[in-house]
Amino acid sequence: MKKTTKYALVGLTGAAVIAWNTLGVNYMVNKEINPVKVYFSANEIPEGTEITEKMLNYVEVPAAAIPPNVITSEDEIVGKYVKYGYTIPVNSYFFSDVVLTENDMPNSSVLKLNEGEYAFPLIVDLETSLGNGIVPDTRVDLAFRTTVYNPVTDKEEPLVGIIAENVRVTSVKDNNAESVFSKDGNGKEQKAQTLTKLYTFAVDAELNELLNKAILLGGVRPIAKGETSDSETTMSMNEVITWIENNSYKVDTDQQVANNQ
Repeated sequence: MKKTTKYALVGLTGAAVIAWNTLGVNYMVNKEINPVKVYFSANEIPEGTEITEKMLNYVEVPAAAIPPNVITSEDEIVGKYVKYGYTIPVNSYFFSDVVLTENDMPNSSVLKLNEGEYAFPLIVDLETSLGNGIVPDTRVDLAFRTTVYNPVTDKEEPLVGIIAENVRVTSVKDNNAESVFSKDGNGKEQKAQTLTKLYTFAVDAELNELLNKAILLGGVRPIAKGETSDSETTMSMNEVITWIENNSYKVDTDQQVANNQ
């Protein structure tokens, strides 16, 4: 009786293994032959173009027929950009190495500008980048720093103050002009992989001119909200701006016109 039971158990185990393997093979086969929706370009898409839903068509093909690196999710195509140096031909699949996010585009700082805005670049290091603590699409204050001669003390003394508030960061690039931060599947900024070398800010024409003057007269650095207090600021914003303007050379355009005539 025990011998019969033993053989019965072996038989049942063997049948279970065969059934499991059969189900596994059937699953793999069905996975390869079942149709999958894949997108292709409805027209030729030039380099640097933002891809919209109207530029897409789709077809259902067996999964095994899809080439490597082809993007099969519409959400990972629409709103992205065609990499510079490439053109997506009509009726072409969308490949992951050609379709880039806005942040990964070399001119991402310009793509994010609104009408009337200018891109102001600022080179930073580990200290002035706040240790990669500032990410794109956030807002910061900008501080002006320099030293001036004080005749009373007969010494060079620091001049520090906020020059602009609530300035929008459009891009954060590393030494290779590549995006420091990338976004995960939920659109959240992921941890930086490289060191920030260049910030770009969106500013209006007046602030762009002021910041360019400030760079020549001293230094400008980003200040995250809450980093500074009033005790650390030696001058008010109006005083800083007035000092910069007073120490900037002003061209007498009327006199220039008169001289030219």
